Amino acid sequence: MLMAIFGKHAVCLDVANGYSEHFVDAVKAVRAAHPTHTIIAGNVVTGEMTEELILAGADIIKVGIGPGSVCTTRRQTGVAILNFLLYLIAQMLVFLRYLTAYDLKFKTSSAHGLNGHVIADGGCVCPGDVAKGFGAGADFVMLGGMLAGHEESGGETIEENGKLFKQFYGMSSSTAMKRHAGGVAEYRASEGKTVKVPYRGEVAGTIREILEVCDLLVPMLEQEN
Repeated sequence: MLMAIFGKHAVCLDVANGYSEHFVDAVKAVRAAHPTHTIIAGNVVTGEMTEELILAGADIIKVGIGPGSVCTTRRQTGVAILNFLLYLIAQMLVFLRYLTAYDLKFKTSSAHGLNGHVIADGGCVCPGDVAKGFGAGADFVMLGGMLAGHEESGGETIEENGKLFKQFYGMSSSTAMKRHAGGVAEYRASEGKTVKVPYRGEVAGTIREILEVCDLLVPMLEQEN
């Protein structure tokens, strides 16, 4: 979907905590090296950092720290903020600084005021949560757990006592650290877990349900997207 909208060349700079001068510098360096690429950067939870990353060269900001169903960052670090609230914060706070420079019809977001976009990343457990993300002003909503267990999803298929399951793990889990190329420092703590979820068949039915609820709920939230 992102490729269809922004073109085929995209780079995602993905860290658990985007509040780092090194991370901002990395965004600037990637933008300098790839001036026409779409750059996705995150994760952050405030309007100020949303602004800084966009001004550094990012096109799309991932918002959310630790809300995913197989993410343990909140438990490991004790750091969290309510997802719906943080979407609103990232969308609105910085925009207030630019209010005089933009027509009020663009008031939906700070990111939009700077020509940027927002991905609401993680924490959705039902179609209504997806709609709330869009209702709060996000341009995209990232899903993991809601799509896990389907035929098309990643993860090994496991049979136990005649029942099918699929493996589902976070990208900061020990499973991901061991499996994927590049490796990480041995001292790094895992911020994700690995679980088995019941096999759910093809994903089309789940996607259809999400779209139907969004069609119903987003207009109720009076949010233009």
